[in-house]
Order: sequence, then structure tokens, then C-alpha cells
Amino acid sequence: MMAQTLNALHTHLNGSKESLAKEASAGNQAGRQDARIGHVGLHVTIKVSSLAEFRSFQARVVEKNIPIKFTLNNGVSFAFYFDDPDGHMLEVYWPTGDLSHRQPFAEPLDLSQPDEALLGKLTATI
Repeated sequence: MMAQTLNALHTHLNGSKESLAKEASAGNQAGRQDARIGHVGLHVTIKVSSLAEFRSFQARVVEKNIPIKFTLNNGVSFAFYFDDPDGHMLEVYWPTGDLSHRQPFAEPLDLSQPDEALLGKLTATI
């Protein structure tokens, strides 16, 4: 599932890069040589629907020997971060439903703990 998502994203981005390159070339020919794209943000739904699915997704990433950069309790979500093959950081998160945490908020999350301990951290940090 993750590989298919990353492949689809890669294919989509390659197509986008070609059209952006054509637009940039046209802009350069029109005398706008300082126009460029310096940053692109992508909105995706890599969000999972349960703590069990969150744990499962994280385990699959680890099984594929992909290093996890960090795993966090953001109050409003549990999240882990890793790099795709091109070095772009990806986030997988489970929304906790607790919107009372003022953002930004982050504390390390140890997924070796049982669900009860993890869920207890939500009420403990309010």
C-alpha cells in the first residue's frame, strides 16, 4: 500500500515537474529570469483510522528497514515520521480526537508501551 502510494506520488510529481519546467522556460524567454519555484507543499491523506492501524503501519515501515526519524504524541494526534526514497519527510498520524492541546505540542511517544499507557498520556498531558 505504501509503495503504491509513493509510486503514484512519484509519477504525479514527475509529470508536474515537466509542465513546471516548460512554464519556467517560457517565463525565462519572456524576460522573467528571476521567477522560480522554491518550495512545494503537498496535502495528502496518509492519516490512519485507529491506534491499531497506526501501530501496524509503523511496524511495516520498520520491517522494510526504513528508519523512523521520530515518533511523537502531538496531543491532537500520535505521529511518526520517516523519509521517502527521495529524502522527503513523510508523516503518518492517528488523530486522537483530543483537540484541547494548544499547538505546537510534542513529546516523544514510545510505541513499545501498551495501548492503555499510550492513551493514558492523552489525559495526563491535558
